[in-house]
Amino acid sequence: MLKILFYIFFLLHIFKNSDGQTCYYDAVNSWKSCNLPELEVQYGGYKLSNCGGEMLQSEVINQPQIKYSEANQAAWYSLIMVDLDAPYPEYPAFRPYLHWLIINIHGTDLKNGNLMESGTLVKEYHPSTPLPGSGRHRYQLFLFEQEGGTISLNDPGNRGNYPLVNIMDTHNLCPIAGFEFQVIG
Repeated sequence: MLKILFYIFFLLHIFKNSDGQTCYYDAVNSWKSCNLPELEVQYGGYKLSNCGGEMLQSEVINQPQIKYSEANQAAWYSLIMVDLDAPYPEYPAFRPYLHWLIINIHGTDLKNGNLMESGTLVKEYHPSTPLPGSGRHRYQLFLFEQEGGTISLNDPGNRGNYPLVNIMDTHNLCPIAGFEFQVIG
C-alpha cells in the first residue's frame, strides 16, 4: 500500500508557489506543456508549431533560438529541455533525460531571444537524437519564472533521471510556458 501511495505522489506532484497558486504537473508521463502559454522556438530560422510537430534529427542538431514575448522584463527565468521517452517510449528508464538547462535568464534577454546574454548555462544543449529504432520521442521545453530572483545550480554530470522535481521544490519553480515537439528514432 505504501508503495502505491508513493507512486501516486510521484505521478502527480503538487505544490503551491509564493502567490498561493497550486501548481500541478505530471512528473512522469504527460507534463502538459501544450496547456501552457507557448514559447517561440526556432531551429535554423524555422519557427516550429507547438504540440505534436514532428522534426527530423537533422533539423534539431543545433541549439534552437528561444523567445517569450510575455516575459516580465524585471524577472529572472530558467529554461529546461527534456526527453520524456529516453531511451525507449515503452521503457523510459532515463526519464526525464536532460537536454539543456539555462538559469538566471533576465526577462529582457528572454523577450529578445538573447538567453546567454544574462543566462547561466548549467548543461549545454544536447541534440534530440533518439536511438535508431526507438520510436517517437517527446521533447519538451519548459520556462520557469524564478520567483526569488537568481538561483544557483550545479551541472548534474549525468543527463538521465534528472532530479527536476527536487529542483522545482527546492527553488519553488512552476512552469509558466512550454513547448513540445517530436523526433522519431
